[in-house]
Amino acid sequence: MKIPKQLWILLGVAVVSALAYSTTIMTSFNSGDSPYTDDTVEFQLALVLWGVPHHTGYPLYMLLGSPFVNVLRFFGVPPALGSSLFSTLWTLIAVVGVAMIVLRITQRHEDTKTQNLFIVHCSLFIVHCSFFIALVFALTRSIWIHASIAEVYALNIAFEVAILWLTLELMEKWDDKKGYLLAFVAGLGVAHHRLVAVGLPVVGLMLLPAWYKGIQGDEETGKYQGDVRRLPAYLFTYLPVYLFTCLLLFALGFLPYLDIMRRITSGATWVYGKTNSWQGLWNLFTASEVSDWQKPIIDLATITQNLLDIVQVLGNELTWAGFAAAALGTGIAIIAPRTRKYGLLLLGVAISYIAFTALVRKAVMIEANLMFVSLSLLLGLALGIQAISHRLSARSKFVVHCSLFILSLSLFFNHQSSILALTRNPQSIDYVSQIEKIEAPPNSYIMAPWGWRYFGLSYANRIEGRLKGFTIIDHNADYGELAKTTDTVYTHYDTFFIFTENDFWRSRWGQVYLSSAGPNIVRIARAPILRDASTSFITFGDGIGLINVDVRPADKDGVTDVVLMWTATAKPSRDYSTFVHFSDAEQISSDEDIILKHDQAAPVYAWRATTTWTPNEVIREDHPAKLPNDRQAKLIVVGMYYRNDKGEFVDLKRVEVRLRDGKWVVEK
Repeated sequence: MKIPKQLWILLGVAVVSALAYSTTIMTSFNSGDSPYTDDTVEFQLALVLWGVPHHTGYPLYMLLGSPFVNVLRFFGVPPALGSSLFSTLWTLIAVVGVAMIVLRITQRHEDTKTQNLFIVHCSLFIVHCSFFIALVFALTRSIWIHASIAEVYALNIAFEVAILWLTLELMEKWDDKKGYLLAFVAGLGVAHHRLVAVGLPVVGLMLLPAWYKGIQGDEETGKYQGDVRRLPAYLFTYLPVYLFTCLLLFALGFLPYLDIMRRITSGATWVYGKTNSWQGLWNLFTASEVSDWQKPIIDLATITQNLLDIVQVLGNELTWAGFAAAALGTGIAIIAPRTRKYGLLLLGVAISYIAFTALVRKAVMIEANLMFVSLSLLLGLALGIQAISHRLSARSKFVVHCSLFILSLSLFFNHQSSILALTRNPQSIDYVSQIEKIEAPPNSYIMAPWGWRYFGLSYANRIEGRLKGFTIIDHNADYGELAKTTDTVYTHYDTFFIFTENDFWRSRWGQVYLSSAGPNIVRIARAPILRDASTSFITFGDGIGLINVDVRPADKDGVTDVVLMWTATAKPSRDYSTFVHFSDAEQISSDEDIILKHDQAAPVYAWRATTTWTPNEVIREDHPAKLPNDRQAKLIVVGMYYRNDKGEFVDLKRVEVRLRDGKWVVEK
């Protein structure tokens, strides 16, 4: 049986796109502070744990994605990779859909003299214009990114492709059943992500002429056959029933929310927010938590800047040459009579998303909004090429295809490295590795701010079984209830850049006492650790003493941790900075003798000023440092200093620690 040429085109663009995506697909809980991936690990967790992600819940994504990810997990595919593959699948469906749309709209308007416009003969296979347009679409930056990570926007774009396909079909020839299908698909899309709704008014407006033409049917359907005398009967009988049915089908698209409710009531262990009430569920549904982001901007200067940013982003997405070609092609499609109405549809959809982005930019990441614009303009480019096909010579047609091919290559080489850096970002993985160095008793609580830090720890803990015995909490936890269970919480030191001691911790726990609990780890306690009366220490002065210096061997990451145990005999009168200097000399007489300096503006990663120390309190301070391999430290000098009114550094005291017979000894 001979396989149709069109099927080879669809299969080919899917395979080539999949190969490109395979080079960048996220395979672990890589994430960080990039707006593209800050929620990625949350979706990885929600999918595998049959949970509920942040607003608006994304019910269809979860309904289809959870079984997909868990089936793959059964066969040994890690949930992180399975979640990415789920996005890849929907993106490939969208890419194939784009190729199908281009095939349809170009073949429909070809005449017999130009039927070979979109065919280039090669020694191995025939490549159709739809292949090139779909491939360019597949390799635009944000489409590619969302094909490589666990995010909801791959399903977004698949819905938009389906809506455009059905709209183009109905514009060509109205069919009530396809109208019903469009209403249902649109409902599913809007229920999945409200962003899908932005282009629907344009779709409805462009369908009016086709609908008006289509209602001129026979008497059995109740349509008025163009007879004005029958129009009132039609408007008051058939039309209301049809519109009601469409609205009902649109509303049925929200049925996947029943699965969200089922997950909540069945006790899912990963549920965003407080959804144990109807109000909480409504807040999730409406995204009321970010209602301020949904308010339109009325400042002209801000709107102008947003428009400039939109142009910049589209230039980055498609390359400037690709953006210019797509805009020009769409313009040609509008000018040409044969393709005008389709060009207007695509331009209208593009403008609707541009306007939404300019006016309500904070609602959704700008690159996610403009994915719809890239889609519309590239389809417009296909129409524009088709519109002038009869004027192109064979050589010109070949140049068109070569240009599209070159554009595809340029997109691949422009975007691949930056996308790979995004999907291999070690930020979250490194964060977990640092937390694993915690020195805390079993059953302790580790706090991380909601976001990529908390998601990474949760994935490592719940999915990979790391940090066993610890409970991971985020900043939204009920710290009043937590105080009934424990008086200590541990966190990474960078948490205090987000939630400060005074604004966050004291408002929940009152007075807290900070100390180190490992490299980059802070212990937050409601009561201080007190020194035993028999404990000896080196007196530094101003009520400060040094109990011990513990030099830990380099760990697997090559980090040498110098642990200082401080104490206070009285409240110090001023704030001091601390330092640890490594040397391979017998004495430090110049900076050349120093291998590495590790200073902290205040103890405990600059978060525990000495003026907050209390009498008899013990404060641990870690100085993690990665020493060079070519110099061997044999002297460590630790101490405290301050800066006087003249800006001069004044030492409070220095203590030497020497390497003797393989052991570090404090010289008292």
